[in-house]
Amino acid sequence: MGRAVNAKSQMRNRIKTFFLSLILISLGGALPCRGQKAMMFNNLAQYIQRSEGIWIIEVVKPIEDRGLDHAFEASILQTLKDRARDQTVMVHSVFQRLVVDNRYLFFGFNQHRGLWIDNGIISPVPIPATFPMAQLRGKPLVDQVAMLLHARSDEINDQLKRLMEERKSIEIGLSGPSDAALTVEPYRTLATDSTSRVALVKDVLLALQKMRAASQSGDDGISPRYWGSAIKDLKPIRVEGGYSSAFIVLSEDETFKEGLYVTTLISSYIPIGDDVPISDPLSKSTDPWTGSTLYRCKFWKAGSTGLKPYEGL
Repeated sequence: MGRAVNAKSQMRNRIKTFFLSLILISLGGALPCRGQKAMMFNNLAQYIQRSEGIWIIEVVKPIEDRGLDHAFEASILQTLKDRARDQTVMVHSVFQRLVVDNRYLFFGFNQHRGLWIDNGIISPVPIPATFPMAQLRGKPLVDQVAMLLHARSDEINDQLKRLMEERKSIEIGLSGPSDAALTVEPYRTLATDSTSRVALVKDVLLALQKMRAASQSGDDGISPRYWGSAIKDLKPIRVEGGYSSAFIVLSEDETFKEGLYVTTLISSYIPIGDDVPISDPLSKSTDPWTGSTLYRCKFWKAGSTGLKPYEGL
């Protein structure tokens, strides 16, 4: 019995010693407690106010001898709020691995083993390579930080848009033409008949070639005098485009216009995006090579929704 009581007493003493050690270490600055507190900030003003230093840094190399992951040596390109005294700082990124030679907005909240610790929420912030640093000159600190955050947010939005377009391309490639394209004329014939597809694409390419030869911009679309028989047989309302791609409008109302879209080797636009609710590639890999792709497309009209209207031609 005495041994059991003695063991319990020793365990309580160990627990007390452990927590007392944590408190003393924290007060001594060996644990990034201030950095933990920083994670509870509510707004940008608090991040700026409570940070010891704010810098625009360029990562030089990772550091392997500090006993922490995600430790890096960085050069200070610009000081927004300073507690560092050198042009080189050692930084610890809590949740992400930084990329050598890339620029970041870095909030330093305290130091641990000679490393400046970020707050792990918004810092470090990658700075877009195209961001003009000269725009920061003469601005208040909060405006400088906000401009960098907005630039990164815009870059993320652009990346997300490209990823969504890439995903839609993959989904279209996996699924092939929709059932609607196989049941409504002329889409049914074009989806199943290689000869019809190739004839239409060649007519469009010839019409584009004639317009370029005539030095016509295509602002008013492709004139009927350049239409071949494959285009005429579709009885289009009009044919838009005129330089590197064409859209044969077969039906439309106040909201949509629908028809056949032809890209060429020099086209900079594929009919994919929020403005294109339907985009079915009708061309097949087995078709004779023309350098072009035929799509069945449906586009929002300008002003019919809150979406950006189609601007692909």
